[in-house]
Amino acid sequence: LTITENESAPTVSLTSSAASIGENSGTSLTLTATLSGTTDENVTVSISTSGTGTEGTDYTTISDITISAGDTTGTASFTPTDDSIYEGDETGIVAISGVSGGGASESGTQVVTLTITENESAPTVTLTSSASSIAENAGSSLTLTATLSGKADEAVTVSISTSGAGTEGTDYSTISDIIISAGSTTGTASFTPTDDASDPVYEENETAIVVISGVSGGGASESGSQSVTLTIIENESAPTVTLASNASSIAEN
Repeated sequence: LTITENESAPTVSLTSSAASIGENSGTSLTLTATLSGTTDENVTVSISTSGTGTEGTDYTTISDITISAGDTTGTASFTPTDDSIYEGDETGIVAISGVSGGGASESGTQVVTLTITENESAPTVTLTSSASSIAENAGSSLTLTATLSGKADEAVTVSISTSGAGTEGTDYSTISDIIISAGSTTGTASFTPTDDASDPVYEENETAIVVISGVSGGGASESGSQSVTLTIIENESAPTVTLASNASSIAEN
């Protein structure tokens, strides 16, 4: 004999206790899988994730959800991971990737999008030099250092421009833009004066004004207006002038 089932096969929906959570909240959101009706065996709801956040890094691994036989709900936790790196707000897109047991199936396409709210301030960049002056014939370089106020999750490029009495590429070597690697707080470039020993030219001391002309990556920005003024100390002696004549006398006529 066949007993014909009069109940509809249950379907599963997915919800969250909230749409966002602070990275440093120290708490979790509750993901709830809900059956439209009870079933006589356990239902396993498989979970998959995507979004700008990474499961296992930006939030802990989310377990699949088990709805016990006779129940209509089961839960899992969404727990953000607090770190010291600025990443901006990130999303965790949580979806049902499969349903098994109890004849249950997913109700259409179930997805919840959760936002992890960044608690770190966006980093700012400062610029310093290892010294304020260097001799033209030093045979060495000054170190320019760009420093972030906090770590970022991607590389930060600090663009450099120059002005002053000295000329980049002539009186000193071209200064490269500065790259601060992801997870680091500093990057450097060199300031190297050019010695004109092979064809000495007296130029007096010359200045190079080095500034940040732009910042990109990692949500970083320049801290106010950053500038360092460097002096190239002339190593040639100032020229002197003598006066001579090709003779000491000449006839009036």
